[in-house]
Amino acid sequence: MSEIPEGTEGERPAGDERPPPPSYPGTPPPAPVPPPSWNPPPPAPPPPANPYGQPQPPDPGYPQSGSPPAYPSGGEAYGPSGTPPPVYGSPAYGPPGYGPPGSGPPGWGEQPPANQSGSLASYGPRLGGWLLDFVIVNVVALIITAPLRSVGAGRINFHVTTTTNGVTHIRYVHYSFISAAVYILIILLYGAIFCGLQGRTIGMRAARTRVIDGATGGPIGFWRGFGRGALEYLLFLVFFLPWVLDMLFPLWDSKNQTLHDKVVNSVVVRQ
Repeated sequence: MSEIPEGTEGERPAGDERPPPPSYPGTPPPAPVPPPSWNPPPPAPPPPANPYGQPQPPDPGYPQSGSPPAYPSGGEAYGPSGTPPPVYGSPAYGPPGYGPPGSGPPGWGEQPPANQSGSLASYGPRLGGWLLDFVIVNVVALIITAPLRSVGAGRINFHVTTTTNGVTHIRYVHYSFISAAVYILIILLYGAIFCGLQGRTIGMRAARTRVIDGATGGPIGFWRGFGRGALEYLLFLVFFLPWVLDMLFPLWDSKNQTLHDKVVNSVVVRQ
């Protein structure tokens, strides 16, 4: 056995690349090894991604992510039943039951013929319904105002003197303003309630006609029905000839309207 010289314990000859011996208590640590002077080579670039549609190598037990499933092409059968796979995405047509835009059932958006319900009422049915309403309203108004006339409520007495062939005739006239006001109010309320709210008077029901809004097709409402009747009655009392023109106006008007129809924008149609 060779002896280790003093002062040389733990030292290694130059060029010795063996690992250092384990350290023991009381032994100084070995000197650090300097890093190499050469640079490590750069990492290899990642492999290019496979083009879309190229089948990926199968991974047993796990589906491939990031690529669509590969389906058979050509004349091969799809699956065990031979049916093609489902197609995803929006179809080229609309939902079932609806045709292409702009289509509809026959006659959609067209005016109905003149002999069908909802078309403009002709002059004959309008005149017949008006005559029936005229009789009904006047009979009811006379019955309601009869007590007022009998007691002389609001009555004004005056006389008219006429002379014929030298003979003087005196005629006494009694007029009740209260009964006249009630009479007119009954007529106006009849038109406002039946025409404005319900769209039909009793005469219109018999003639199978209806009053509607010229813009919306719905009822004209209470106040428009009231104004429609008020204008007609005003023309009748004050301007008789304009009232005749008003009643004949549907004969040449394109919408078969009277003048009081045009004021409130109402239209009379067949029911």
